[in-house]
Amino acid sequence: MARPIRRVRGRDIPEDNHPESQGNQEVFGEMNTVNHYVQFEQEEQELLDSYERDEWQSVAELQERLCQYQAYAIAAFEAMGLVSVPLSQEDIKAIRAKAVAAGMSYQTLIATIVHQYLAGELVEKPHSA
Repeated sequence: MARPIRRVRGRDIPEDNHPESQGNQEVFGEMNTVNHYVQFEQEEQELLDSYERDEWQSVAELQERLCQYQAYAIAAFEAMGLVSVPLSQEDIKAIRAKAVAAGMSYQTLIATIVHQYLAGELVEKPHSA
């Protein structure tokens, strides 16, 4: 069964669809009483109002849509240049210490090292025997 969604500000917002709670006016009535005393931010209030106006719709082919949105998220991160590289704890501690000594963040140090390597500015030291 596809999960209902609601379009808010041009975005599809999925609803958490639990069959046991649908149509349970006692629970929703109780929630409305509680919501009366809760201060929501504007976007939260818009979502709540929309839900209460029964504007949510089911999404066809949910799994395909989820894959599509995951691909969008991955592309956005790649466009920003964000990468994830697993490093050992020892390497992270050493990088952080070198970054502090150089007066920069460890992320900046890592980016500088990668850039210097790719530009051919880092040369390998000969190993002493």
